[in-house]
Amino acid sequence: MKFGKLVAFAVVMIIGSRLQAQNGSMDSTRSALKHEKQSLEIAKRLNDRKMELDKLESSLESKTRKAQSSAVASQESADKNIQAAERLSADSQDKALARRASHKAKEAKKDARQARKAERSLEDLRHKIASLKTKIAEDESRQAGFNAGQN
Repeated sequence: MKFGKLVAFAVVMIIGSRLQAQNGSMDSTRSALKHEKQSLEIAKRLNDRKMELDKLESSLESKTRKAQSSAVASQESADKNIQAAERLSADSQDKALARRASHKAKEAKKDARQARKAERSLEDLRHKIASLKTKIAEDESRQAGFNAGQN
């Protein structure tokens, strides 16, 4: 009877140790797969951000030109508005001059609004580019950490 209990105990110990060894192997495999998955996710995100950065940087030049041309147009409209106002001040009773001055004032207001909008759009684009560059640098350092941790 004692011998049977001893054999049963030995069988249970052997089976338990094998299961534990398999669990340990499975845990290390899971851990390796988890790290690989995270590394791939970072690489994908990094690639997506680099593509987005390239797209934003390619539109930077056109937005800069648009902002500059809008600023020039706004200044020209303001100058025309000043000239129209000076002509009107010389003959304040002339309806045609008043109408032209009013029209020039509206144009100047519209052009100034467009110039502000173009400048704000350019600043937003520059901010997005700077933010994206920071995120790319963070992802590259994370990826380097994962690659160094796997080696």
